[in-house]
Order: sequence, then C-alpha cells, then structure tokens
Amino acid sequence: MKKIAPFFAEYTVWEDYINGMYNPYNQSEEEQLVSYAVEVLSNKSLFKRTCLSLLTEWPISSKVNLSNQSCNRRAWLGQAACSYKFKVPEICTRMAWSRLTDMQRYEANKVADTIINYFENAYEKESKRVHQKMDNYSLFE
Repeated sequence: MKKIAPFFAEYTVWEDYINGMYNPYNQSEEEQLVSYAVEVLSNKSLFKRTCLSLLTEWPISSKVNLSNQSCNRRAWLGQAACSYKFKVPEICTRMAWSRLTDMQRYEANKVADTIINYFENAYEKESKRVHQKMDNYSLFE
C-alpha cells in the first residue's frame, strides 16, 4: 500500500452526506433498499462502473474517504456506490453485505481494491502536479 497524504473537508460538503448516505430511512422501504444494494455489490461490472462514476461526481467524499488509509475504504466504496446509484443508506448496504455469498464478497472486494489503486495513482499524480506548481512559484519575484 502506498503512503498518501489524507485530504480533509468539513462533512457538510461531502457529497455522500448531502446525498443522504448516513440518514435514517423508512422501515417499510428496507427490503427494497437492501435489494438495490445487493444488486450493485453482486454485479462486478455495475459496481465498477458506479465506483468510477462516483470518483468523478463525488470528488470531495472520494478524496476524504479514499485518502484515509486508516478507514475501511472497501466498505466506504460499497456504501457510497449503493448510495450514489440508488440512494441506499449505508446501514442498508451493511445488511446487503450479509446476504452476499463468499464469492460475491470476494469479487466485490477485488473491484474495490482496483478502484482504490486507481484512486491512489491519480491522487499521487495530482499531488505531484500541485507540488511542482508550488515549487515553481516564487514569493520573491
């Protein structure tokens, strides 16, 4: 695992928070929400496409959560993908995880690892560009 600098932002600007990922939900909708999450997490192609979209559409949340190497980034990606795609609250995604087979969990984790690696490489390149610009800037010109 590469060592990357964590990114910080106030939670009120996180796209996952704004989208309602941490909100309570209507109990009568629980089964439907859990089934949406199962759909995302059990379909490798859908999960990967959704994760790639949320990296673009939720840049702040992605940077905050994926640059924090001390949190469960796989779990955040799964929860964020389900919230992004179907507005599933994170607690329902956790319920969905328990319904997946061991093989589906393994495959979902492989997708998440691929996305995390992609993010780390892009984040590292972005950080280098910023540092190069700063190095080229002189306060005494």
